[in-house]
Amino acid sequence: MNNVQSYLVFPANEDYLGYAQDLVNANGGRFQLGEVFRKRFGSDEEPLLAREVYQNIRTQVEGEHVIVVGGYQNTAEIFPTYALCCQIVDFRAESLTMISPHMAYTTMERGVEPGDVVTFSWLANLLGSIPRAVHPNRLFVPDLHANGQESMFPKQNLRVRHVYLEELTLQAITDAGGDDFVVVSPDMGRSKWIESYATHLKRDYAVVHKKRYEEGPKALWMLGEVKDRDVVLCDDLVRSGSSIIEAAELCRRRGAKQISFVASHFGTVTNRTIERMKNATWEGKPLFHRVIVGETTPAAREIHRSGKYAGFFEARSVMAILASRVIDSGKNR
Repeated sequence: MNNVQSYLVFPANEDYLGYAQDLVNANGGRFQLGEVFRKRFGSDEEPLLAREVYQNIRTQVEGEHVIVVGGYQNTAEIFPTYALCCQIVDFRAESLTMISPHMAYTTMERGVEPGDVVTFSWLANLLGSIPRAVHPNRLFVPDLHANGQESMFPKQNLRVRHVYLEELTLQAITDAGGDDFVVVSPDMGRSKWIESYATHLKRDYAVVHKKRYEEGPKALWMLGEVKDRDVVLCDDLVRSGSSIIEAAELCRRRGAKQISFVASHFGTVTNRTIERMKNATWEGKPLFHRVIVGETTPAAREIHRSGKYAGFFEARSVMAILASRVIDSGKNR
């Protein structure tokens, strides 16, 4: 008797079709691609994902173990993906698993100033409100911004699996750093993570202290030594690149030589972000040697695969890691 569990995989929208195909390819026979027909309404002047979308699930989901990939990395994606997941449960799927390679609002997980809206908490509540299939719904999300963030999701209908990309990150740090380097945290908030990476790799580490002002972040001082050493800056998320450039410039002022950057997520990454980092200079020479990130956003995937920044920018797939976690979790359902 064959007890191997199989899954029906749907991309949350057009941008995640490649991710769904990667999932299918990573485990031949265990994952099959489902079909959703979509038609978007609105002006051609509007961004595609900002338009209203009609969705029709063309593949039978009743009694199936269903995976929805992506759909929670920006505001425009969230509600159509939420509606798709609710409908899959309403069509009597046996189980619903959501894989979010990158999730929006993870840096808005706590209030700092009076009146702050803790947006991530409300996003967590929204996902927790998706009706439960026969089995509890599951969400797999890699490298959340803060420790314990998975506990913010309601537990009645949803089981959250925080997937740590440690193996991918350690390999990226090693590849970027070469023979002798210092691992540097660009802010105090990531220092414990960076210390653990450095300890595992038997490397020195340093920490940048930064403060955010209205005009932008400012790297103020550093704990640790980088003089005459290559540096690998490491963070969970980069968006505009301002904080990382500030940290890299401080490393240069402290005498660092070659600087590379590694991150789990390039959040709202665009060509402009990469251009800023590639064109950043220090004393007439490039500030950054190399950038390696997780391929957790469609933009990072597209830019990497275009080859435009080959040799400087690289996005590494996380889907094989996520697929293995889904399979392992399914065994213990």
